[in-house]
Amino acid sequence: MEKNKKLRGEEIDIHLKKILNEMLNDGFALSPISRSVILKKLGLKSRSTLLLNNRAELIDNARIAQLKHIGLDSTGKRKRKNLQEQLDYYKEKLEESEKEKEVLILKMAAIIYNLNAKGLDIEEIMIPLRI
Repeated sequence: MEKNKKLRGEEIDIHLKKILNEMLNDGFALSPISRSVILKKLGLKSRSTLLLNNRAELIDNARIAQLKHIGLDSTGKRKRKNLQEQLDYYKEKLEESEKEKEVLILKMAAIIYNLNAKGLDIEEIMIPLRI
């Protein structure tokens, strides 16, 4: 954006939406959304410019969406997950654990097969696993 050219009207709205989309894509850690940061990125000096034409509401909604994406509420505090979110989380953990269990069983079967192929006493070698 040129330094000499002042943004006005719809140009501000277009650049504002573009900046908000970039900030949402970058995430809260890289670029948290705030009016002061957006003011600097737009190259404006007056904060009242962001209060016109529902720009403030647009910024607030984008900030809330960004915070919600990382699990925070609109005040920036961690929120408690509802029961359905908790249930989904634990279902995913269960599926991951079952996949890991299957992989470990296959590895154990391969170890037993190789020990048996070498003629070693499998029962004696596997005693520590029974405890």
